[in-house]
Amino acid sequence: MTTPGTKRVQCPICLESFAWREDALYRRVVDESGARWVKADLSGITSEVKRKDRRARCYVKCPNPGKENQEHYLPVSHRDHGDPIVIGMIGRHASGKTHLLTAMIHEALRGDLRHHGLTFEPADELRHAAFQREIDQLMRGNKLNATKDLREEFATYLLVRTASGTTRPIVFFDVAGEDFVQSGPRSLGGQFVLGATALMFVD
Repeated sequence: MTTPGTKRVQCPICLESFAWREDALYRRVVDESGARWVKADLSGITSEVKRKDRRARCYVKCPNPGKENQEHYLPVSHRDHGDPIVIGMIGRHASGKTHLLTAMIHEALRGDLRHHGLTFEPADELRHAAFQREIDQLMRGNKLNATKDLREEFATYLLVRTASGTTRPIVFFDVAGEDFVQSGPRSLGGQFVLGATALMFVD
């Protein structure tokens, strides 16, 4: 596969900058042995329409230069629309931040911000599938599980489109407040704030 340039991007998870390469694309598969990442081979696809569709479902493995985080992958759309807006939801245990974030994303995805000229869609189908299950639970009136400590992954990754045709990615993190008072080599759950665009404190 042709590598689309040498653009450098910043990973919103580990905050490391790296040269974006698509000579190795990945997809997530689930079978009887469990879930795992496998390389996606698009070399045999001659139709540009099909290639574009298949590529949109793929991921690029972050080289994780600092080796401080677990292995992680970013959707190919991370390169396509510029640097993402990174928003963190922060609050103490049982403050309701997860419920608030889930309700906000539900409203955005169903079009309740169209009167502001904004429409939203998932940019990461894999992670959003898990987040959608949270939305479904909340819409059924069920209580959501508390945010896990030291969470290194973002909650969801969306694309927001404006009425003028501009597209910008938005990444939401949902971080346990306890992460900011822990110490030691594994206290990395809240490090994303170093590269965050905005923080929302819930109390």
